[in-house]
Amino acid sequence: MEQASAENSIQQLAPQTNKKAYNTTMALTGILVIVPWFFMDLGNAEQTEIDAYQRRIDALSRLSSEKGCKVVNGVMQSG
Repeated sequence: MEQASAENSIQQLAPQTNKKAYNTTMALTGILVIVPWFFMDLGNAEQTEIDAYQRRIDALSRLSSEKGCKVVNGVMQSG
């Protein structure tokens, strides 16, 4: 269930990771007016969060395998 929640969060964040078009528009507009440069998003917070969710899913999968749990319909069951 935790893995499904993490995968759902990844699906919601994935479209927000490509900021190239937005930043390009802001940069081109900023050539004429400097104010848009203050609104450019140069960070990669969404990608960092997606990477963290992926590491969490991997850790949960490894832990469930080590503990001998089975996954039924996306829910881990101790077995």
